[in-house]
Formats: sequence, structure tokens, C-alpha cells
Amino acid sequence: MLLLKLFLVFLKIGCFVFGGGYAMIPLMERDFVQRYHFLTQKEFLDSLAIGQITPGPVAITATFIGFKLAGFWGALFSTLGVFLPSLFIMLILSRIYLALQENRYLKAAFRGITPAVIGLILAVTLNLSQYSICNLKSLLIALLIFIIVFRLKIDYSLAIISSGLLGLLLFI
Repeated sequence: MLLLKLFLVFLKIGCFVFGGGYAMIPLMERDFVQRYHFLTQKEFLDSLAIGQITPGPVAITATFIGFKLAGFWGALFSTLGVFLPSLFIMLILSRIYLALQENRYLKAAFRGITPAVIGLILAVTLNLSQYSICNLKSLLIALLIFIIVFRLKIDYSLAIISSGLLGLLLFI
């Protein structure tokens, strides 16, 4: 039953999230932490951190969550659930988009969708920061990494690894 639930939750996320992988974060957090209580906030944050270390999209976090909850089969069902809708939707939408890319209605719709995705990402960032930025040291790490990534444009994987090293230095 857990495998089916994992597949269906990630299938729903895969079907209804637009705007890239980061737009999935609010839905994953709502379903797995708040709605079904499969994960704690800390476990969810850990899964996001691990997902950022690996190459590939944010959606690969589904693999980690599935594995944590139901082993290999949970990872497989979660990954299929989150990626299959995107595959089929992109096959259809890419064909439509190429035919209509200069359409003013389509352009206008995208001008509305993009800021909405930013709002969703900001909302989940603020929500998750309550659980991960709990002292001055963690706040300093967050601000330092933000500034370095924003200003120096370093790779996210390098930022995650660097913050792990900072954590070792500051928290042990």
C-alpha cells in the first residue's frame, strides 16, 4: 500500500507542478511532511540536501524519499511517479509550444506563471528555514552560501559540499 501511495503522490506532483524542479518542493513538503506525516521537517530538509549533491534535477529527491520510506521499490515507484507525467507532458507540450511559441496569449500566460513559481519557492523557503536555521551559526552558513551563489555564481553542488564542510567545522 505504501508503494502505491508513493507512486500516486509523486504522480500527482509530476502532473501538476509547472516551473521546474524547485516548484515541486512546496508540494513535496506539504504531502510528505504536513499531510501524511511520512517525514519530519528535518528528514525532508535532509532529502533536499542529498538531492542537491547529486547531478540531475530536484525531482531526484523523490528517489531518496521513496528509498527512505520503502527501500528499493519505494525509490523506483517514486521516481517513476514523478518523471512519467513530465515525460508525456513534455512530448505533447513541446510540439504545441514549437507551433505556438510566438502566440501572444501563450507569452502572456508564461509571464503570469513565472512569478507564481517564484512565490511558491519563496514560501517553502521561508517555511523550511524555521526548522533549519535555528541558531546564529546556521544563519551565517545560509547567508554566506546565498551570497556566494548569488554573487559568484558557483555550482550548487559545490555550495552544498562547502556548507557541509562548514557544518563540520562549526558544529563538532
